[in-house]
Amino acid sequence: MNRINNYVLNGAIALLSTAGLVACSSSDDVTDAPVNPTYDGKSVKAQFAINIATPSNGKTRMSADNTQNNNNFLGMNSIKLFPFSSDPGKDVNWTRNISLTQINDGITSDNSSKIYSNVEIPVGTNNFLFYGFGPMGETQEDKFKKGMLTTNFPSEVATAPSSISASLVPILGTENEMSTIQGYYTTYLNGIKDVNGWSTTDDISLRNAYDLFITIGSTGVRCGSANAILKTVELLYNLAIDRKTASTSTDVQTLAEAIKTAITTTSGDIQVTATARTNDATHYDLSYSGTDDKYSFPTNLGLPEGAAQLEYGESGFSYKNTPTIGASGSILNVYGLTYPSSIAYTANTRAKASTEIFEATEWPKTVSDWDDTSKWPSTSSWTNEVVASTRSVALVNNINYSVASLKTTVKCNEASLEDNRANVINDGNPANQTISVPSEGFKVTGVLVGGQPNKVDWQFLDNGSERSAVIYDKDLTNIVAESGTESAANYTLVFDNWKNNETQDDVLMAIELENNSESDFYGVDGIILKGQKFYLVAKLVVSSAGTSSITWPDDDYRYPKKDITRVFMQDYTTTAKLNINSLKNAYSTIPDLRSVELQLGLSVDLEWKTGLTYDVNID
Repeated sequence: MNRINNYVLNGAIALLSTAGLVACSSSDDVTDAPVNPTYDGKSVKAQFAINIATPSNGKTRMSADNTQNNNNFLGMNSIKLFPFSSDPGKDVNWTRNISLTQINDGITSDNSSKIYSNVEIPVGTNNFLFYGFGPMGETQEDKFKKGMLTTNFPSEVATAPSSISASLVPILGTENEMSTIQGYYTTYLNGIKDVNGWSTTDDISLRNAYDLFITIGSTGVRCGSANAILKTVELLYNLAIDRKTASTSTDVQTLAEAIKTAITTTSGDIQVTATARTNDATHYDLSYSGTDDKYSFPTNLGLPEGAAQLEYGESGFSYKNTPTIGASGSILNVYGLTYPSSIAYTANTRAKASTEIFEATEWPKTVSDWDDTSKWPSTSSWTNEVVASTRSVALVNNINYSVASLKTTVKCNEASLEDNRANVINDGNPANQTISVPSEGFKVTGVLVGGQPNKVDWQFLDNGSERSAVIYDKDLTNIVAESGTESAANYTLVFDNWKNNETQDDVLMAIELENNSESDFYGVDGIILKGQKFYLVAKLVVSSAGTSSITWPDDDYRYPKKDITRVFMQDYTTTAKLNINSLKNAYSTIPDLRSVELQLGLSVDLEWKTGLTYDVNID
């Protein structure tokens, strides 16, 4: 794994007094230096300097611009500093919550310091917890670009680190908005399904069409997005035209016309328009009438297309939004879909204090120089505790990322891929179809990561909450699955997935692609039409090869759960190389990424190089 410490905050937190010297210190002092004139019996005030360094080894940070992988510092907000008189891991109390103003810009490899004035630090402090966050999105679009977290920091009262937490943010705001739109589409679909005589017709083609129309895939649902529904009824509309033209039966002609009418009649507030195709005197293209948001459901709510899960029962079509207790677990809980994590920083470190004052230029400004204490300001007055005579304070350790990064690349191993037709369509033809990979490649439009903890604690580790969150990252740019060529990399910010158990969990992830080929094809749960989204699932398995290839922080660095290998480790990058070998196990809806019963068809070749690297074949 790569440590993702590009633009890491060196812990150069220097408290530089501007006042003159006064009388000797109290007996609490560990030196004979004069008392800091701001000492009030409890604290000292001084300048406070943070050094933000850019390592010289190039891109080690997460994704392109919005995750600072391009060596671009995006700023730091909501900066919190918590002083302790002993190791915070012992759950001791603190007495002060120090907030620092945000850092907006001006941080480069040559100008990496930020100076604060009059920061009040309690005497007796020998440890610090530090937290900071990159910019978070306000609009939904920005939440996908920049990530989003809900954080809980207690007010300035004596409390314990266990009261600190951070949570991923669900994409869905209110259930009512989604339920209303779903009601429109189920009314529309049930109106078509209930065309008089369709379910009992003797016309084989129309009867087969009816059976397929109400058929739900092997996973118990099928895609009910506005896009998938429109493409389905367009096929049905043109089939009805063909049957009306070909049949000599008046009953069949009447039924075919009734099906066409039901498709283009406003029902459930859904209006579909048929437009004659150019150079095709017989068939029609269908489109929704108007530009209402509901016509892009569920993407209008920020959800992936495959999150719209239709089921069919005695009362007709309905939507399935959560798994049924005791079911196979193949149905996604749409309320568990979250935005990616935002950038987050933390440090749990000892303090170093000095009675001397140092200029900002004296502090090291790179990670390597900060780790080399011989390059710190030269003085004999360094101690391990803030006292009444303290004028300068520094964090011993660097400030690093408290989240992990998933680097994803995709490619198709062959120029053509076999689908799953033989297992889906029982028409006496045992052959699967062979689908040519588009010359421009299948467009990858999203990455989903399952098994994420809903909430993490003060160390940004699982605090025992349910691990049902599924991160959806759709801020992808020019990621395509081409034949034989690895795509550009996409980066997704995720939580560390350490589990309080001897056995660490494997992780299921999925990629969302667009069927921009020239053919409809069949996946594991039914047909995937041209222009429809589909999903391929990969399993990232915790390696049994040990940790010899991971460069862990040295012994005095307080890295949480050091030496325990898991798929995602904070401040590290995990690389998943996804190789598509076939389309047999493509899903039209997103399956539950916690289920052990998914048809993966994957072989995983785990490599320990500069990062935790998975070569995943998608069969």
